[in-house]
Amino acid sequence: MKKLLFLFVISVVLSSCKVQTNYTYKGVDDIAGVYKVFMGKIDSLEIYIVDGELVRREIYPDFIFGGNEQRYPFVPHNEIWIDNSIPNREYTTTLKHEINEMTLMRDKQWTYIQAHDSSLMLEVQLRNGFREESLTHEKSLPEVSPTDTDSLKQIKTLPDKIKLKDIYIERRESKGNPYNVWLVDGDKIRREIYPDFGFDGDANDYNFIPENEIWIDGNVSCEEYIYLLTEEKSSIELLDAGEDYDVETKKTGMKVNELRAKIYNDLSRKFVKIDRNNLTRDKGVK
Repeated sequence: MKKLLFLFVISVVLSSCKVQTNYTYKGVDDIAGVYKVFMGKIDSLEIYIVDGELVRREIYPDFIFGGNEQRYPFVPHNEIWIDNSIPNREYTTTLKHEINEMTLMRDKQWTYIQAHDSSLMLEVQLRNGFREESLTHEKSLPEVSPTDTDSLKQIKTLPDKIKLKDIYIERRESKGNPYNVWLVDGDKIRREIYPDFGFDGDANDYNFIPENEIWIDGNVSCEEYIYLLTEEKSSIELLDAGEDYDVETKKTGMKVNELRAKIYNDLSRKFVKIDRNNLTRDKGVK
């Protein structure tokens, strides 16, 4: 009887509690902590990776993948937002989607649905193009050793030479980088080639990565891309200059940590002004 009474009291207390979320407040507000990484500019557009969970909790609960100022008036002018919940492999398609959607709504006064559907078809074209380029690249490569540069083969049943198949996802452009940067299927690599493959790698780490290539796991959050690329570039440059491996590891770690600190300091005090009475737009405006 006492147990039943206790459960009844608890249920009454819980039912009386209402979870308060900031987006239930109607009015103008300033939100901090939205911005995670500045990815650079495309013409006049500033590209930011944002904290998608925070946006959903504090601003608009249905925010997914990304956003632009035409669909979401809370996105500042000339900014594109990319949700940090998406993996690297979805970054380019999402970015192109948002730019196309914004342009059609602004310049042609299309509705959101029209612009969104057009952008989805653009995504299909991009995905097919990435797939074709990846398959063509794999066919051009010779067989490789499924080992690290210490000649360790972790999956003992593999032959001494294997053909890379369905590993590459997308070639990523990188200004000022002499290496070919590829997004790869990290899960497949860990399952079928080398279980201890991390988030990134190059020919100094693994014998199955071709020379002059940097591999970055396409399944990792897009927020990590800039840090992983910085890590790889620093590592390659230091080792190619004859630096000792342990020293290289320490210097590279410090460089990445400094970059994380700089980006955090640059963006942590950047606020977004939100008018909660005007969160979405169904048709483009000039």
